[in-house]
Amino acid sequence: MILPWSKRISHSTKRLTGSIRFKKKSEFEIVLADTLKRYDLKSLAFMGFNIGALNKSEPDILVTYSQEWINHYRASDYLEVDPVVHQGLKSILPVDWSNFDRRDSRVRSLFNESREAGLGNQGLSIPVRGRHGDMSLFSLTCEANEQEWSTKKRNYIRDFQTLAVFFHQSVLRTYTNSELQIQLTPREAECLHWAACGKTSEETAMILGLTRRGVRYHIENIIFKLNAVNLAHAVAKGIHFRIINPPR
Repeated sequence: MILPWSKRISHSTKRLTGSIRFKKKSEFEIVLADTLKRYDLKSLAFMGFNIGALNKSEPDILVTYSQEWINHYRASDYLEVDPVVHQGLKSILPVDWSNFDRRDSRVRSLFNESREAGLGNQGLSIPVRGRHGDMSLFSLTCEANEQEWSTKKRNYIRDFQTLAVFFHQSVLRTYTNSELQIQLTPREAECLHWAACGKTSEETAMILGLTRRGVRYHIENIIFKLNAVNLAHAVAKGIHFRIINPPR
């Protein structure tokens, strides 16, 4: 996300996505810095709304942007035209910044100047929604050509979704001092485990001795219970809440 106000799963995110309760903002910033290095990214940003005692009009912001860029963004009033904010918060799926309409001259200036400020030429925003009106947008950027960017997304999209959920739930726990209780049946947990291992519904059915229809039924229940938008999102939440372990 450009807006400012203030490896693989088994190796990269396993250490980052434990049951962490941050006590102060600097601890979030340490994890952000670590994530930048692990995935060779240019910037990371978290924007949370209606989390705990926070008011919707006062989002919780954690960014790795330079103060110079933050000041320039504010002075240019880019919030009015920033598609990362206006479209990202409306979506339920990850949003690739390359799909934004840039015919507006101010939007073009925003992205051109952000690249000059060191944010990179590629970006991705991942929305997360909770059960109680809480929501957030986790965004990342990098400098890469189209092929490099496509490969990075393909290799790490599940890691990025896991991290988005991790930050959302960690901020939520920090402000509410409570843990979200999620209970899956043993069979649902098995289906989620095999989905995390990359198995299709048909393969999971064969492993567990179920019908494909039965597996789909369990997966639908899993997605509902975890308040996820799809199975990949459910896997990310399952790993974060330690319902299942990251596949080895």
